[in-house]
Amino acid sequence: ETGFRNDISQFEQIQQLSFDKIVAHTLILQRKLDQSVSADHAELAHQCIVNSRLLLFDGVGHMPRLSEQYDKVQREILDFFTKSS
Repeated sequence: ETGFRNDISQFEQIQQLSFDKIVAHTLILQRKLDQSVSADHAELAHQCIVNSRLLLFDGVGHMPRLSEQYDKVQREILDFFTKSS
């Protein structure tokens, strides 16, 4: 499966994913009121991934990088890569 259907199947199995095996610096972007993916999923991933950074953004919608907060999201992404390299 691809796209949204794949996302939904992954979300149903989120508790079973091996987040603890991820060792790379990981940036997690999440909107607080995302109607497609609960912020709880991002919180869980953040708790389980050792080198993760969770950024919660106000608003609804699934793509914070394409929202009215575009500039803020871009700054945070650049900051993450600058500090992680």
